[in-house]
Amino acid sequence: MGATPELPNLNLDPASEYRAWQALSVYFTVLLNRQIRRRWQLEHECMQDRPCRSMVQTSHLP
Repeated sequence: MGATPELPNLNLDPASEYRAWQALSVYFTVLLNRQIRRRWQLEHECMQDRPCRSMVQTSHLP
């Protein structure tokens, strides 16, 4: 087993460090939103072929 690699020390001033963390936060949020959207699309496509979908649409509730 090798040693855990250390993160490089960038010596950023507080404002730059804050902006770097904000940029990472935005980047990972975009990736997560893409995954959520893709999963919704796949589930939506799958549910289009379900026979119970037509039953729900044709049923009349009082």
